[in-house]
Amino acid sequence: MAATLIGSAVFAPVALFRRRFSGHIHAHRHSLGRDVSWLDILPARHAVEALQRVLIYGDGLSAIAYPLSALAVLSLVYLGIGVGLYQWLRIKT
Repeated sequence: MAATLIGSAVFAPVALFRRRFSGHIHAHRHSLGRDVSWLDILPARHAVEALQRVLIYGDGLSAIAYPLSALAVLSLVYLGIGVGLYQWLRIKT
């Protein structure tokens, strides 16, 4: 519960003010033709992008393949990091 509150407290302002400070975020063009910024390390960014494309623009599955695959990969990476840290801290104590 505490981790959820801390995570929300940290990432909610980033999500809310992302558009306001978007000029300060340096995005680089990736070889796939997409802009890549430091916010791409957050799985929620890809989930929101996929939801926006479906609910607002009416795009299909082919249009949201990249955000869904990025969401899955980043979620697995963070899960692996969390499991590894948990086991390391549990063994350490």
